[in-house]
Amino acid sequence: IDIYNISALKAFYMYTNKYDVLGAQKVLVSMIQAGYKPKKNMFHLLLKHYASTNDVNSILELFRIMESCRVEKDEYHICLLGSCMLNIGLIDDIKSTINQLYENSISVRTLTLMLRVATQEKDIEKVIQILNEAKENSLLNIELYTTIFDELSNINGKYLIPVYKHMKENGFELDRNLINLISSASWSDSKTLVTMLDHVENAIEKNGIDLLDSTYLKIMNALYSQHDYDRYMILRWYNNILNAGLVPDILAINIALSAFIQPLDLKVFNDIKRVLKTLNITPDNRSKNLFIRVYCIIGNMEHAWKYFESITEYNYVVLRDSLTFILKYAIRYDKPKYIDLALEKLVEGNFVADKQIRRIIRRMFT
Repeated sequence: IDIYNISALKAFYMYTNKYDVLGAQKVLVSMIQAGYKPKKNMFHLLLKHYASTNDVNSILELFRIMESCRVEKDEYHICLLGSCMLNIGLIDDIKSTINQLYENSISVRTLTLMLRVATQEKDIEKVIQILNEAKENSLLNIELYTTIFDELSNINGKYLIPVYKHMKENGFELDRNLINLISSASWSDSKTLVTMLDHVENAIEKNGIDLLDSTYLKIMNALYSQHDYDRYMILRWYNNILNAGLVPDILAINIALSAFIQPLDLKVFNDIKRVLKTLNITPDNRSKNLFIRVYCIIGNMEHAWKYFESITEYNYVVLRDSLTFILKYAIRYDKPKYIDLALEKLVEGNFVADKQIRRIIRRMFT
């Protein structure tokens, strides 16, 4: 290597280290024009940089430069291109890229790209077919299932059931990473979610999996977000947090409380309140709002007002909802003191313009 190329190589690596890909490519082209044949790893560095921004055009241009100086593309380079195409929605173009890969022997990297395409198209039959192909080539592993779970969790959790069944039939178990992806999935059907969570609980018990606090919270949130949620399933996962020896997040406590207010289950409410006290967990404004609702429902206006006065942070919705509940139940239970207090706060906080509150006040005087 002559002095020019030594200086050029230094310049190339200096540009790549500074993430100046265009500068590095200019140096590379000038070296090729000067008769230097670059090594594959130089193209590899540039391709990685372009792939990080899904720059398909620059990758294709770099492929043309590689062909001009007879540096062969390998499977890794083609998969990088395919992955970028997938990330920007060029699914039809990826299929021709996959055909290029099929010209060589099949690999985990190629299968992963194929699975990402099939999941984006919600073609679960194709997903199972690819997994069977992986099995025939002794390439089936937990990472392939993780790729599928990761992709499908962003689409709809219901598609995970047949994939889980295939996984189970081939001797693979749910792990902490997969359970976290299940908890992050969007679920359109509560029955499917409950079915999947039964499998999750079995895996936790069988394999002694320790979940992250955030995973428990996401599971409870997924359950509560269903329009026909099973409140006892929510309670079960709340108790799973306690049984795992963890301190429940206040958000998880609020979900459990919310699920048992209408209709009110006083035993569950008292159990949750006892946990707050025992574990020294400070209720947030949402918790206090829920306490106010419970005490209003059972007619304990004194406790309801005490919690209202403990709300420290101004939050229009929380304060309005709390005062609405207090006023409504103070009228119902004929508690003049708390009617006056609530009305005073409503005027003071300029809440009287709220439609629901005006409706309650009108009813009061008719």
